[in-house]
Amino acid sequence: MINRKIIIIIIVIIAAVIGGLYLYNKGNSARQDNTKKIIFNESDAEPTTSGEQPTQEPTPTPDLKAHPIKVLNGSGEAGKALEIKTFLEEKGFTIAEVGNADSYDFTKTLIEYRKTVNPAFLGALKTALSERFILDEPSILEATDEGDIVITIGTETP
Repeated sequence: MINRKIIIIIIVIIAAVIGGLYLYNKGNSARQDNTKKIIFNESDAEPTTSGEQPTQEPTPTPDLKAHPIKVLNGSGEAGKALEIKTFLEEKGFTIAEVGNADSYDFTKTLIEYRKTVNPAFLGALKTALSERFILDEPSILEATDEGDIVITIGTETP
């Protein structure tokens, strides 16, 4: 009698475990159907995903001649503004004016710009200058200043 009850309990437990596993796997497969699957093609080194591909807009290349730049020597090193004028022109920028800053105590190179300057243009300028100088935080030009962009060259280099 006891053996029969034990066998029935074991069968009920096994059936419950099998039923639970079945329901668990059924729930997982339903969730997996809603996810993207990564498919590796042997011919491709990059994985592709099934389903909709998000389109990524290419980063627009700024017109480097759009904003004339004024370069001021704030380092005190003779000829530094002319050197940077040549460097920036080789990168594609337009330099409108070169001169000396009011003082020669600039350690970091400062970029001052009008709010109308394209952020992509400003980013390209910062990238170019950071090859040669440690940059200060860019700031907005005051309404009384002339030009779109003023760069004051400092002494710190990377």
